[in-house]
Amino acid sequence: MESLATTGGVTWLNGDIWRDADTPAAGATLFHDRGFVLGDGLFETLVVRRGQPVLWREHIDRLLATG
Repeated sequence: MESLATTGGVTWLNGDIWRDADTPAAGATLFHDRGFVLGDGLFETLVVRRGQPVLWREHIDRLLATG
């Protein structure tokens, strides 16, 4: 996994992780996204050490099970 410290941020949109610079900013895709249309959202915080998320797999498993 590439260091998140150098990506400038990431966005999870419709199950895909995008670098913020590459996130589709317009188009029909966003109008089918509940977060965009209805304001649904989920805020998550991760510990990152040396550019790598700590316990990434456990975090994603928990997110998928409860988010």
